[in-house]
Amino acid sequence: MGNVLINIDFNRTLSLFSHYSDRSLAELQQKFSMDDAFCLHEKGLLSDKDFALHINQSLKINLSFEEFLESWCALLIDIKPQIIDLLHSLKMNNHRLAMLSNTNHAHTLYWKKAFSELLPFFDKIFLSHEMGMRKPDAEIYLKVLEVMQHPKENALFFDDNKNNIDAAWHIGLPSLHIERHEQLTKYFKAKGLLP
Repeated sequence: MGNVLINIDFNRTLSLFSHYSDRSLAELQQKFSMDDAFCLHEKGLLSDKDFALHINQSLKINLSFEEFLESWCALLIDIKPQIIDLLHSLKMNNHRLAMLSNTNHAHTLYWKKAFSELLPFFDKIFLSHEMGMRKPDAEIYLKVLEVMQHPKENALFFDDNKNNIDAAWHIGLPSLHIERHEQLTKYFKAKGLLP
């Protein structure tokens, strides 16, 4: 979802962490990492409150839970230009769409309201924190294919993270590494999936 459907920027979050603490942005940029706690949070195995506590401890800051939530959700900016038109075209051409996102409870509560116009385009939405697994674990791709009852050779997975793409290819799932939004439209047109 992030950097494919919507624009995200972790520096917005870190800037607010800095604003609510005595730590500089540069210091927080150096210390913040997508560590084990980050992954557990995205698998739904660590609550928002426990993750907020971990952030305070690991970054040596002292945000209230409300300040954490405001900061944590600030990284979700807006819907990428032309993505609504692309999703609409795909649906009008009878393509089944599923969203698979590494995310967490706090972000989901936010983006389902802020970007609700995205939701109707998807036949099914798969969220890491609800599934107890996350990309690039092979099991999450296999679960999506199973639920969608769709053969992997006829599916297409696209993502902005090369590790996620490599993992999908490893199980035989055709995949496209997205570095620019225009790639999607060009790809679908070149494959004859859009007029």
